Amino acid sequence: MHATVAVETYERLNQSAGFEVRQAAQKDFTNALDLFETYDGLSLGDATIVAYMQRAGVDYLYSFDDDFDVIEDIARLATPDNPFQ
Repeated sequence: MHATVAVETYERLNQSAGFEVRQAAQKDFTNALDLFETYDGLSLGDATIVAYMQRAGVDYLYSFDDDFDVIEDIARLATPDNPFQ
């Protein structure tokens, strides 16, 4: 069931003009392993997201996952409000 919902969500996002799905570079995976080993509670998947964000210069993400809060240079937004307006 979870896989079906995840695949359907991915397909909807991938087809949406408002989203762009990107591939992580090999360097992101290397940096993700360092992050994963450094921060307790940060999953490898989350660490890969953080590594990509750091390389791409992305400062924030929308997530209900508070594991991202251990990363000082990433702001986690958990509401639909845009704090940058």
